[in-house]
Amino acid sequence: MKKNPHKINYFLILYLILYLIIGLFGPFLFAENIAEGMTKFLPLVLGILYLLISRQPVLSSVKITGFHPLSIPLTILMTYCLWPLISIVNMISMLFAANHIDGALTQLIASDGFLYALFSMAILPACLEEFTFRGLIYGQYRNQRPIKAILFSSLCFGLMHMNFNQFSYAFVLGIFLSLLLEASGSLFMPILMHFTFNATSVCMVWVEQKLSNVLPQLAQESANSTLTVTETLGSIAVMLPIATIGCFLASLAFRKIASLNGNWEEIKSWKERQAYKERPNYKLTGIAFYVFVAICLIMCVLMEVLS
Repeated sequence: MKKNPHKINYFLILYLILYLIIGLFGPFLFAENIAEGMTKFLPLVLGILYLLISRQPVLSSVKITGFHPLSIPLTILMTYCLWPLISIVNMISMLFAANHIDGALTQLIASDGFLYALFSMAILPACLEEFTFRGLIYGQYRNQRPIKAILFSSLCFGLMHMNFNQFSYAFVLGIFLSLLLEASGSLFMPILMHFTFNATSVCMVWVEQKLSNVLPQLAQESANSTLTVTETLGSIAVMLPIATIGCFLASLAFRKIASLNGNWEEIKSWKERQAYKERPNYKLTGIAFYVFVAICLIMCVLMEVLS
């Protein structure tokens, strides 16, 4: 049992500060693609250094382990079952926050092509963000009460996107990714779910662009397709029953994954009040954590003002 899991917060604040410094000054010091690559791989380098300095085995600490083969199709099924819920959270957030990702994704595919967009928006984020937030941060927080660790690591995951729209659905998605890690016992399954979400979004935008090239009228309608508040609320109402059914099916897939990998009994024990109280209850927060939260919230506000 590792002690003082809150020390990972020093990694968090260092990662955030270096990320902002490289983001602000990197383009003036390096080529744009080099600065972008530095920000993407920064948490991987810092995370490995953290584990080495704290004398923890890298692979086992971040759950680079085996899993039951049937976990793969069940994870993909679980992902699409959760899609309506994540879409609802996204729509609710867009009622009060600007959407920063759709336009950027459309522009990326148009300028650099589908394969590059798939690599930079799906493969890299899935691997690097899951290593950082599920493997490293959750892996350190997890050395005590799992529910608390899930919420705290998901909060960090959402805040690091530094805009309120992405924060909303990233926080919810982070909870499911952490639960999937618990069920499968392997970081590969959260990576697969994360990749499936992002890759599907990239494919949908790419297909929409291809159709728009063939049907110019569709492109015009898409450009003018901003929903009103009333239309958004109506869409949410329509999707709620679908999301409810999806969540039920996702829970069945989750339980099956946990059973196949021998983790269902452990997860069931979370509901046992006495057993849960007997788990270590280390402090997860501290000055570094609160500074991290404060800076991320300030950046979220700035993004809204600038947009």
